[in-house]
Amino acid sequence: MRFFVVFSVLLWVACPSTPEGLGEGEACESHNACATGLKCENGTCTAPQPNPDPPPSKSDAGHASHASVDAGVSASLPNIDAGPPLVATDAGTALIPLVDSGLNDTEDCTATCTEREWVCGQVCGEACGTCTNGELCGNGSCWSSQNELNCDTCSLQLTLTQATRVNGQITNVTLAIDYAPTSLEPLPRLIDLYLNIDTTTQPLPVTEGDALTQANKNLSADPQTGNLWLDGGANTLRFLAFSAGNTNTIDAGRLLTISFIVQPLHEQALVFSLVKREENFAPPEADQALYGQNYDTAVVVFPNE
Repeated sequence: MRFFVVFSVLLWVACPSTPEGLGEGEACESHNACATGLKCENGTCTAPQPNPDPPPSKSDAGHASHASVDAGVSASLPNIDAGPPLVATDAGTALIPLVDSGLNDTEDCTATCTEREWVCGQVCGEACGTCTNGELCGNGSCWSSQNELNCDTCSLQLTLTQATRVNGQITNVTLAIDYAPTSLEPLPRLIDLYLNIDTTTQPLPVTEGDALTQANKNLSADPQTGNLWLDGGANTLRFLAFSAGNTNTIDAGRLLTISFIVQPLHEQALVFSLVKREENFAPPEADQALYGQNYDTAVVVFPNE
């Protein structure tokens, strides 16, 4: 018995237990050489670092300016016709006063006549000049006569449909945008139009036309105001109409009607025009049919009929 105990002690001293692996900070050649929980990085056994906290999620991806009342799907759904992802909203069409909206000058206005290329009227209190030979000033340019239609041969037509005048001053106007393609033109599935408006006018709610309703398309609503136009920049309204639920084409007919009130009243001309640009329509072949057309010719409204 005494011999067995002595033999066991000698065996334990001569053959110590095998270590589990190299410790933290010791030189290594592979992960297997390091102790459990360590890994070999740059030749040294190192404890893994905890993963950093993920960045907070963002509830608004930044596409609120591209809103659609008819998307009918999640906000991440890409536009199947063209353009960036859109945010669905079901806002109404109540009139929201345009306070400091960029459509009219404010007390902090710093623009100049030269910057705006105005030859008449006023910019931020600066007189830009006067018109002669019976012409009237409107949006910084001189006009010799009223023009109620932008272009009778264009596929996009901007038309003055009504104007109310009181004591030589215009108080209200109504405009329509019509689509009049030829039989050879490819038809769009999406429209994205920009309308320059007179700086002395305030837009009223929009009415969608039969060309949109028959194609089951809707104008996108501003998520903040609910108005059926989006901010297109200074003195510019943007009309975006599409449907994520169908690929119907938009046929000839009225796209929309919009009215304006004039504030303040004056005895000058009012000027409105569609912006000439690419990507008014999608798909591209429908948009290309507009190239070379003068649909950006201004509609001019005079205070005297």
